[in-house]
Amino acid sequence: MKRDYSTMLSETWFRLLFRLYPRDFREEMGEAMLQTYRDRLREAMNRRDLSVARLWFAALRDSLRNGPAERLRPAASWRRSGNWGGDAERVVRRVAHTRGRVKRFRRRRTSGLLPGGETRHRNRA
Repeated sequence: MKRDYSTMLSETWFRLLFRLYPRDFREEMGEAMLQTYRDRLREAMNRRDLSVARLWFAALRDSLRNGPAERLRPAASWRRSGNWGGDAERVVRRVAHTRGRVKRFRRRRTSGLLPGGETRHRNRA
């Protein structure tokens, strides 16, 4: 009975702290974060030391630091802005740019312009 009450109290504490985050963040990440908190709480309760208190203070610290920061400057602003077309365009450009760089690097390496190229190995023999 005590364990159930303390679990309920801990979850209420976490839900209260989670209110510091913006609503859309809570809707998207809420269940996953609550499940992670439950798992950490279960581990802390099995240790039977001050682990539960440390977990509460860690949740308080993280919520006070990250909740308002998420409201001021969302880490996933691209997801909330709704500009999926512009984001997809940027991804395609970056992938194309990266492929070009890889091809140029391979050409330089095999032509002997970079260390480890084929011509360098032939000169050693």
